[in-house]
Amino acid sequence: SGSACRSAESFCPKEMSGAWVSCSPCHPASALLPDRRLIAPAFNHSNVLSYLDHVKAVAARLACKWGRQAAGGEEVRVDLDLRHVASDTIALVGLGLDLNSLESFCPETADIRTLLEAIFWRTLSPVAYWDLPWIGPRIDSLQGAYHRLTGLLGRVVDKVQAGGRISSRPTVLSKLHEKERDGTGGSALSDNLLNLFLAGTDTTAQTAALMLYHLAGDQELQGMAAAQARAVDLRAGPDGTGMDEVLATQTALQALFWEVVRLQGPAPIMMFDSDQPVRVGNGEWAASTVVVALTRYISCLLYTSPSPRDS
Repeated sequence: SGSACRSAESFCPKEMSGAWVSCSPCHPASALLPDRRLIAPAFNHSNVLSYLDHVKAVAARLACKWGRQAAGGEEVRVDLDLRHVASDTIALVGLGLDLNSLESFCPETADIRTLLEAIFWRTLSPVAYWDLPWIGPRIDSLQGAYHRLTGLLGRVVDKVQAGGRISSRPTVLSKLHEKERDGTGGSALSDNLLNLFLAGTDTTAQTAALMLYHLAGDQELQGMAAAQARAVDLRAGPDGTGMDEVLATQTALQALFWEVVRLQGPAPIMMFDSDQPVRVGNGEWAASTVVVALTRYISCLLYTSPSPRDS
């Protein structure tokens, strides 16, 4: 399933073109290489381990909230809460900002959702409705959400560049800022921070929700994962278990994660740019046609009630 796709520059605000190039699979590897070189140091092994306190803080909040709701007989909205967990984690790890959208309304989280949905619909729309005078850009609220998010990121970046600190713990921003001082960051710093939210919030929440869905439907797998988790010593201190050792023991969750990614990839769409004509049925698409594959829709059709074991 696919359709022809227009270039991002035709439906995104012009200021967003740099961020789109950084994350769009439509661009060749050579165009992405500078951004990969910029962000790679922030995600090396030692730096990732230094971010784990942020991750554990958000996970603890989620466990407390679900425990409180379960004890009170309240409805637990797993899908919404996992989206909040993803945005809260990315904000802490990426910027050192504590949004805490798990407990209260957060306009930044709402803007992320608005921006993702607007980009998706503009990508697939057969009509450039956003070009309509005055009313067009207001139909999906993309520009408003984009400018609010970039305004927030700009203020945080300006503070860090001026020598201020948002968090006492390491963040992706602090690592990227160190790289920028070496003369290799430039304006790509804000673009890559925006990409953390755009690329990470939806896919992380979707993957976690699918994993919990499978665990809920497979009691044997659930018991195996729970037993492995209970066997871990997460106490802080020199004698505590390191995160590498913890992950190595969680074989059930690792296997479930890789199967979810393999069979129900978290990305809502994938875009392919052909370098030669493509024949589809009785027609032919010209070279350089961008094809949008609706991967999440396809996976829903194929695995409406999936079982990891059957898959």
